[in-house]
Amino acid sequence: MVRVISTFLFSALIAGCDGSGGSGGGQEIESNRTIPEAPAVEVVNFSSGTVTFQWTHPNPSSIQNYQVYSAAEAITDKDNYSVFAESELDLDAQSPYAFNGQKLEPVYHVYVSAVGEDAESVLSNSVIALPRYEITEDNQWVRDRVNDLEWQRCFYGMKFDSGQNECIGEAERFTFSDAKTAVSEIGARLPSADEMVTLLLCESAGTAYLPSNHDPVSTEATNCLEATPAGVDGSSLSFIGVYPLVFKGIPSDSHAWTDSRCDDGFADSAEDLFIIWDGDTTAHCAHQGERFLLYLRAVRDIGI
Repeated sequence: MVRVISTFLFSALIAGCDGSGGSGGGQEIESNRTIPEAPAVEVVNFSSGTVTFQWTHPNPSSIQNYQVYSAAEAITDKDNYSVFAESELDLDAQSPYAFNGQKLEPVYHVYVSAVGEDAESVLSNSVIALPRYEITEDNQWVRDRVNDLEWQRCFYGMKFDSGQNECIGEAERFTFSDAKTAVSEIGARLPSADEMVTLLLCESAGTAYLPSNHDPVSTEATNCLEATPAGVDGSSLSFIGVYPLVFKGIPSDSHAWTDSRCDDGFADSAEDLFIIWDGDTTAHCAHQGERFLLYLRAVRDIGI
C-alpha cells in the first residue's frame, strides 16, 4: 500500500510587459505525488563487529533504490540527518547490507528508506549496531575492543550453537568460592561490578548507550540514570538489556557473582560482602560465605 498526497499549484498573475497591469487567469493544477512505504528491516547476522541486516518491501517493483541512514543517536529528522552524531548516508544500498560503523565506541542506530519515482519513504524501524563487539572464532567468547575484555558469550555451563544461533544447555549455579575455582580452570576470572556495568545497554530520549564509565562499587543499586553520560537527557531513561545479537540465553533470574567488595559505608563489615549483579540495572551486597547459588559469566583480559 502507498500513501498518496495531493498538492496544488497555482498560476501567478503576471503583469503585461507594457506596464498596463494586464493579468492572466489563474489555473489550479493537481499533481499526485506517490510516497512509498518504508521497508521492514530485520537483523540476520553479527560477526567481527559487523551487523548484517536485510529488508523487504510490499511493492518492490515501484522502488528505484534504497538508502541507509546511520548515526550514533536516534535520527528524528531524516531531512537533516547530518546534524546527528557520527551520521552517514548510503544513497544506493542493497539488501542484505553489512554495517560496521565509523568508530568502535558509539552505539549506532541504522535505518533504511525506499525511494520511488518521485518521493522517498519515511525511515524504517531502527537496527542497533555495536561495532565494539567481535565474536571469537570458536563462537564462545565475545571481545569488547573498547575495554580490552573477552566475555563468555553464554552463562557458564552453556555453549553457543552456531546452527541454532543460541546458547544451549543449562546454566550452572555456584557458591562464591566455587565460582572463583570454575573461572580459574578455564583461564578466566570473575568480573568486577564495574566491568559488569559495561554490558548494560541503556536508552534515553531515543539514544542508546553503554555506561562504560560508571563505577557502581560504592552504591547499593546501579542503574541507567547513575550511568548517564554527559550530554544525555536523564528524564526518559529505560533499560534495554545486554546486546541480544551477541549475548544469548539469558535466564530471567540472572543473578551473577562479581569480584567487587562493597565499600565500608555500605555495611558494618564490608570485608566479606560482595556485589551481586541482579541481571538488570540493579545490584546488591551479599556475604560470600552464605550459600548463595548464582550464575557466572566469566571474563578474561586481552591485549589488542
